[in-house]
Amino acid sequence: MQPSEWENSCHRIGTCALTGSAALFASIPGSYVIVNGPLWCYFYAMKYIDDSMPGAAERFYCTQPDQNSLVYGTEKDLINGFEYLKKNGNPERLFVQNNCSISLVGDDIEGIAAKSHLPWPVYLSLIHISEPTRLRRI
Repeated sequence: MQPSEWENSCHRIGTCALTGSAALFASIPGSYVIVNGPLWCYFYAMKYIDDSMPGAAERFYCTQPDQNSLVYGTEKDLINGFEYLKKNGNPERLFVQNNCSISLVGDDIEGIAAKSHLPWPVYLSLIHISEPTRLRRI
């Protein structure tokens, strides 16, 4: 594959499901998005979204789980992200999105969000490789 083909491959075939659903959620006024995944997924989606909706990045956050979270779960990372938003944000609603690898861990995102007693409605985007993305209110 020639370098020029590789550089544009993502833009020719579309973006990942996380980026597409994050763009949808970020377009809803008052909505915040928290990506439960590594910085690569967060920055890729944020750049794509901010290019089309300037200022949306101000409502876009990341839990930044480390490699241990892939084994032991992301509860600690999510709780830290929720606490940060309680102190520094004022969302009307929050959309939580796992990236592909974190989705394989099988965390109980609904239970973690319920335990955090968040003052806003929380929606969970369920991304599965073999089926369409679904949205569920927590």
